[in-house]
Amino acid sequence: MEEKVLLKYKNAIAGTGAMSQYQCYDTLEFKYHVLRFNTYRKQERLNEAAPYFRKLLEYELRNNMDFEHQEFLFLLTWIDLQPSPETVRNLTRNQLMKLLHKLREMEKSSAMSEMMAAEQQNLHKRVALMNCAGCGSTESAIGDYKSCSRCEKIFYCTKTCQKNNWKAHKKVCNK
Repeated sequence: MEEKVLLKYKNAIAGTGAMSQYQCYDTLEFKYHVLRFNTYRKQERLNEAAPYFRKLLEYELRNNMDFEHQEFLFLLTWIDLQPSPETVRNLTRNQLMKLLHKLREMEKSSAMSEMMAAEQQNLHKRVALMNCAGCGSTESAIGDYKSCSRCEKIFYCTKTCQKNNWKAHKKVCNK
C-alpha cells in the first residue's frame, strides 16, 4: 500500500517542476526503502532485503553523500569496491548477499560487545566489601554476602541474619 501512495504522490508532482516536491518525494521514498530493508533484514529475509539495499546505495550516490553521512554506501569497501554509480548498478546478487551477511555478523558482534560492556558495568557496581546488616560482620571477599532480594540495598552473611533482621529492615525496605 505504501508503494501505491508513493506512486500517487510522484504522479501528482510530475510536470509541476517544483524541485522541493521532488526532493520531498525522494526523501520519502528513501525512508520507505530503509523501513522495508530493516524489516526484511530483522526477519532474516535477506533475499527480499537485497533489492532495497541496492536502492539505498543508489540514493546515497544520487545525493552525493559524504562518507560521514553514509549509512550504506561505505559498506562497499568491505568487499573491496569503490562506491560509484557503475559499481552499484553492476553489483551481483552474490555481492549484495555477501554485504548483507557481513552486516548481520557485524550487528551480532556489536550486540555481543554491548552485552559484555553491560556485564562489565554490573561487575564494577560493587567494589567494596559489604557489612552484614544483621550481625555487622564484614565479608572476606566481594560477593560473599547476598543482598536483600527485595531492595538489593543491604547485605546479609546468612539467611539466619536476614530472618533475624527482617522486622527492623521491612520498615525501610522498598522494591
